Amino acid sequence: MEKWRELQSEEDWRGFKQVLARVQGGFLFKMSPICSVSFKAEAELAAWREGLADDGLFSFARVDVIAARALSRLLAAELGVKHESPQVFRLDSAARVIWHADHFAITRQKLAAAAGIPDTVTPS
Repeated sequence: MEKWRELQSEEDWRGFKQVLARVQGGFLFKMSPICSVSFKAEAELAAWREGLADDGLFSFARVDVIAARALSRLLAAELGVKHESPQVFRLDSAARVIWHADHFAITRQKLAAAAGIPDTVTPS
């Protein structure tokens, strides 16, 4: 499984958009390293990703909203979605938002639905 791409700058974001163009889009996760809700959301993402086939359909990126505050603001403006944390976006290959969720709405089942594939993880 592809590791998370850590985005810290506008240049990193541009690079991720180029990657998205070569796959069927991907997921962008904005989180705070000091927020317990972010930890829960990241655990949901990790559990869901474990059930995915390693076929390179999607690319995955993460933004630490504290360390990359300027990028977080840029993403809110460019994606047209109010900033929240944690927050996850399903992006198409042109980096357009197909779906997004925040806080406790980030679940394995909703991620699977956003990806258009069956949820392969049994709920815990």
